[in-house]
Amino acid sequence: MLNYTEAQRPAFKVAEHYSDRLHNPLFAGFILGKADIHSSTDAREISELFWKMTDLAIEDSQSDKEIQGIADIEFWMHKLYQKVSGYMTTHGYSEIWQTLHENR
Repeated sequence: MLNYTEAQRPAFKVAEHYSDRLHNPLFAGFILGKADIHSSTDAREISELFWKMTDLAIEDSQSDKEIQGIADIEFWMHKLYQKVSGYMTTHGYSEIWQTLHENR
């Protein structure tokens, strides 16, 4: 599961905001650190939704929006990218993650 330290609380808030907007329980469970990925099918779906989340964050960042008082969305999305990428690599889903990343 993904873990968030107190210093990473803004990343969690950003993840929470976008998982609410995406309305996908599988993605929400993973990105909020409540569930692991159990199959390549789940890894693909979560990866695809991560990139949708990234697109939403880019739009919000370009519009100078804040999320629960967090102004630097791009910074915290980069932190989330590192978390998710690391998880995918550690748990054997790096090929799926990399393929979807390259095909954006």
